[in-house]
Amino acid sequence: MYKLIILDDEEIIRKGLVDFIPWQEIGFDMKADFEDGQDAIDYLKHHDVDVVLTDIIMAEVTGLQLAQYIYENKPKTKVVIVSGYKEFEFAQQAIQYNVQHYLLKPAQLEQIQQVFENIKEKLDEEQAVMREQQMDKQLSQALMPLFRDQFWTDLLMGALRHPDEIKRRIDLLSLPIAIANCCCLIDIEVKLQGQADFGSSSAKERIQQAIGTMFLKQQQVIQYFPLNIASHGFKVVAVWEPGMEEEVATDAIHLQLGKIKAAIAASFHLTFEARIESRYGNLLELATYTQQLKLVREDANGKLRLAEHEYDQLVEKYKLFMSNILEGNAVEAESLLDHFMEEFEGLPSSFTHRLIKDLFAVVGRTFAQEGIDVKELTGKITSHDMNTSDRNEILHLSKNTLEEVMKTTAPHKISSSNSIIAKAQQYIRTHFHEDLSLDSVADFVFLNPVYFCRLFKQYTGLNFTDYLTQIRVEEAIELLRTNKFKIYEVGQKVGYPNSKYFNRVFKKMTGSTPKEYCRNALIGS
Repeated sequence: MYKLIILDDEEIIRKGLVDFIPWQEIGFDMKADFEDGQDAIDYLKHHDVDVVLTDIIMAEVTGLQLAQYIYENKPKTKVVIVSGYKEFEFAQQAIQYNVQHYLLKPAQLEQIQQVFENIKEKLDEEQAVMREQQMDKQLSQALMPLFRDQFWTDLLMGALRHPDEIKRRIDLLSLPIAIANCCCLIDIEVKLQGQADFGSSSAKERIQQAIGTMFLKQQQVIQYFPLNIASHGFKVVAVWEPGMEEEVATDAIHLQLGKIKAAIAASFHLTFEARIESRYGNLLELATYTQQLKLVREDANGKLRLAEHEYDQLVEKYKLFMSNILEGNAVEAESLLDHFMEEFEGLPSSFTHRLIKDLFAVVGRTFAQEGIDVKELTGKITSHDMNTSDRNEILHLSKNTLEEVMKTTAPHKISSSNSIIAKAQQYIRTHFHEDLSLDSVADFVFLNPVYFCRLFKQYTGLNFTDYLTQIRVEEAIELLRTNKFKIYEVGQKVGYPNSKYFNRVFKKMTGSTPKEYCRNALIGS
């Protein structure tokens, strides 16, 4: 219901407008009626209304003066004037104050009702737009941490190398840093005391998230940005002002690391090790740093290959390349091509050729799975005799092919993203009982985990963990209703081998523990 007030200095007309039009039926709640504009202004100072229906000529404050007050102080409130005056001057002033309708007396009740039905339609449309804008704002706020993770992923993995683009992204995300800031990369290793691993990848993710939150709370002279990069491990970027001495910055970092280590030891049965892996004079140095890949000899047959950890890191960069193409990020995708060629510089030409062909073969296969045929375009790379080309020619051909692929796939961006997220959802519904992690599902759809996480949230409204938890708890409820399994067995069947954690998650989602749920179900039946 939209709120309405009515004004007319003639009581019989005012009461007629109040009583003879079915306001409730057409969507309006009649809140008050007044005989003068001043009374209405006093009311509006303390109450919000959606529409004001007013006469023009009143003793103290006229309808036009009221319209002016509303225009200046309550711009969302709509005004309808009913007047016995048809002079052009009045109508012109009404337009100036954004009056919605100017009706001449004697106005038919049907005419007034039609006007208000039209106003309701307009109000409905405005409400829908406002709700959509509010949802977009909420989603944008929810996605902001993911966009920040995306920034650091691109920066560390070679997709963000141009100073102007780095600055643009920093400004867009309102990050409290500058491109001239010094920084270092901290490698974090966390283990359960007395155990080789965490038992499950999801448990490891939860612990890393908790530690990441600790770092985010330590923002003082040193800014900390935690990030879990698949195949690179758990990293923290520490950033400080260029005027700070490196020794002072190092001491401050070690002090904070000591505090976090003590907090972790007091709260969890964990061992925490941290070391400064590398230092950079500014963010651009970090962004453009490249370590050339090297081949190692395979013991079994003597063939040369990439070391396993380097191959794993390269695959993750291929996923990032694919993610940026899907997102339409041409600058980032092209930067990755530059980064790849720098990494491949120390490799034999034949090996470089193979890696570039593999990269575009992956692009072709991925889009083919979404029903988009770019094989003819990627085939320019995969079928090209690269033995006749030097590195610059290969890079030029790769960038041209990338440009053509992005032009072809751009119109399908939304449908491709929808299809990929739908595929991920189906995979989760099929494998929810397994040790699923964000990384494993992102790997299934061949996307970078940070990009996939943001895309999943954007298209489903839920983050990955909440969606997986929802699926698991829904399945647990179905199993509990059968009364065939013990509670710990239900937990194991839906992916929670730890019964205490299963109880905690179930209660958070439903408001009761599994045992309480079963008891309530029995009472209800």
